[in-house]
Amino acid sequence: MEPLVGGKNWVFCAMDFSGNQKYGNCIYLAVVACTVEFLNQLIRGANLGTGKADACKKARRQSILAELDAKKPGCLILCVKTDKDAVLARITDMARRQKRNPRAESVVSAYHNAVVGYFRNDLDSFLKRHGWSLQEIKVESDHDCEELLKHASIQRTREEYAHMVADAVAWANNRGDEPPGVKQLDVTAHSYRKLRAKFGKRRRKSRRNKA
Repeated sequence: MEPLVGGKNWVFCAMDFSGNQKYGNCIYLAVVACTVEFLNQLIRGANLGTGKADACKKARRQSILAELDAKKPGCLILCVKTDKDAVLARITDMARRQKRNPRAESVVSAYHNAVVGYFRNDLDSFLKRHGWSLQEIKVESDHDCEELLKHASIQRTREEYAHMVADAVAWANNRGDEPPGVKQLDVTAHSYRKLRAKFGKRRRKSRRNKA
C-alpha cells in the first residue's frame, strides 16, 4: 500500500453494524477511517497478517482492541447508536395512528440517509484532511451495511483489514466497552425527527386574530 500520485496517501474506510441484524435491529454502527500508516501499524501490532487472525473471530477482535487507540493521529473512529428497529417501529406506529401508508422502501431509504447525514461531516472532514472525499473512496463492509451505503450513494467494496477494525469496534460498542478515543454519537432522536417530518402529517399553522 503506497502513496498515490498527486500527494494523496491511501486512506481506508469501513463500516459495520452490531446487534441482531437477523431481526433488523442494528443497534450500533462502527465507522472507521484511517491512513495506510495507521492501519499498517495496527495490522502488525495485532498480528492480523497471520493465519491465526482468522482462526477465532473473538480472539481477533480482542487482539485488535488491545492495540487500538483512536486518540492517535491518522484515524477517525465513530460509535453511532442507531437502534434501527426501535426508530422504525415508532415511525410505523405514528403512520398507523395518522392513517398514512408510506412505502417501506421509502422509509428505510430516508432512515439510512438520516443516519449517514448525522456523521457525514465528521467523515468528510477527516477525508478532506488527507486529500480525499467520500465520493472518491470505497467503504469496506459486509452485507449488513449494503442498503445503508446504497441509499447514501456511497461505494462499497469487500471486507479487508479496515473492516476487521470496524467489526471489532462494533462488537465492543455492543458490549459497552468502546476503545480509547472513539467518538460516540446517538442518531436515534435525529433520525426519528427526520422521518416524522417526512412521513407524518404536517401541523396546520394557527391563524392569529387580526387586531
